[in-house]
Amino acid sequence: SLVVRAGHLLLVPVRPFEEELRIFPWDGPRVFYGSTRMVKLAAKIREEADPLWYDETTYKPSVGGRALGKHYINHDATYTTIDNLLAQATPEVRGEVFVRPDADLKAFIGQVIDLQDAEKRFSQWSNGWAGFDRSLPVVIAPVKEILQEARVWMVDGEPVAAAMYRSCNRRVSAALDLENEDQRSLVEFAREQDKTLSPMLGQVYVLDIAQVGTAGAREMKVVEINSFHASGFYQAACVLPVLRAVSDHVAKNY
Repeated sequence: SLVVRAGHLLLVPVRPFEEELRIFPWDGPRVFYGSTRMVKLAAKIREEADPLWYDETTYKPSVGGRALGKHYINHDATYTTIDNLLAQATPEVRGEVFVRPDADLKAFIGQVIDLQDAEKRFSQWSNGWAGFDRSLPVVIAPVKEILQEARVWMVDGEPVAAAMYRSCNRRVSAALDLENEDQRSLVEFAREQDKTLSPMLGQVYVLDIAQVGTAGAREMKVVEINSFHASGFYQAACVLPVLRAVSDHVAKNY
């Protein structure tokens, strides 16, 4: 995990079971980046000058996804709890669904599961319900066919870097040139969604955007809205443009 301080990077160890971050004092803004656990701990110790673009009440599909409406890939989702989902998974009810926690700092990674395996899968993910219990809010949606997925970093309403991480059901890793004409539709789509999202989320966040449909009739949808502080980069070429844009934003506003 890292803290950016006036152009310097400071490595911060986050050890198991520690309840506080061990960070040296600093007379200026600090930008936290690292694991989901670090984000939670940073929220406890941050000072007024430290930007933290994360609020657990807004960074979740039931808020951001609903606000996006048809532009959110799971606009047809059901918002419930694990307990309610398992109650519906009777022997007569079968089929695959997509399930993920209704939160940004996820207790488990969103996946496609068969309803008949739901009890076993949730138990495995939580290590026997130790990590989370059946009251955990979740998102349930029909399975979608996704052609490509890309991660886009948004700063002050503009996409500042992007990386494709999945194409045709295969993992890939490729930085995207946002100045290239081929990426115009991605840039314009991201800018349009920012009009809805930035008033709720702040000026620094990350979007996962997918192309869905067929090769001849594609459209873009937001897959996830992510906090900047714990979003993986996937491509080294994206790191410096993002750090530069975020640092400039902090210098102007904090």
